Amino acid sequence: MRHDPMRDITRSAMRRAGIASSVEPQVAALHREAQWADTTRHPCTGVGDSRGDILAVVDSVQTVYDVVVIHTGCASHRKVAAESVGGAVERAARHKVTTYARREGAFYEFVPLAAETHGRLGREFMQLINALGARAAGSSRGQFTKQTFINGVCRELSVALCVYNAMVENAVAGFYARAAGDSFVEGLASPSAEVGDEASL
Repeated sequence: MRHDPMRDITRSAMRRAGIASSVEPQVAALHREAQWADTTRHPCTGVGDSRGDILAVVDSVQTVYDVVVIHTGCASHRKVAAESVGGAVERAARHKVTTYARREGAFYEFVPLAAETHGRLGREFMQLINALGARAAGSSRGQFTKQTFINGVCRELSVALCVYNAMVENAVAGFYARAAGDSFVEGLASPSAEVGDEASL
C-alpha cells in the first residue's frame, strides 16, 4: 500500500532531474548471458523472474532501484529498531542488497531504497535524493536550489507515508472498537438520514 506511492514519487523526482526511468525491470534480462528479455529463469544467472522497482541510467550507469517500506512496530523489526536509531531501515536495505546481489556478468548496479512507515529514509534513499537535487539544481539556471528540490521530494514522501498510515489506521479502527468495548454495533454500509434505519443499540 505504501510501496507504490514511494516508488512513483521517486520516479517523478528522477524525471524532474532529467533522468528517464522504467518500472519493474526484469533482473535476469540485465545480464550479458541473457539471450532474451522475457526469460523467467536464466540458466547462467539463476536470478529467476526477480524484478526491481525502477530502472534508470544515472551518470551513464544502468541502475536498478528497489523500494522497501518497513514498520518498526512489527515483531520482526522491533528489536533492531530499539537497539539503534535507523537500525531497522538499514537492515532492510542490507537484506535487499543480499537478495538482489549483483551477479558476475551483470551490467547494472543495484541500490535499495528503504524507508520506515514513520518517515525515516535509509542511507541510500537520502543519497539518491541528494544526487537528484544537485543534478536538478545544476540544470535549473538558478531557478531553485538543491535544498529546495530535496525539501520538496522529502515532503512528498512524508505526506505519502502519512496518508497511507492513516488509511491503515482507519481500516483497523473498527477492529479496535470491536475488541475494546461491549455491545459492538457496526456502521451502516449505506448511510441514512432516517431514524430507525440504524441497528438496535
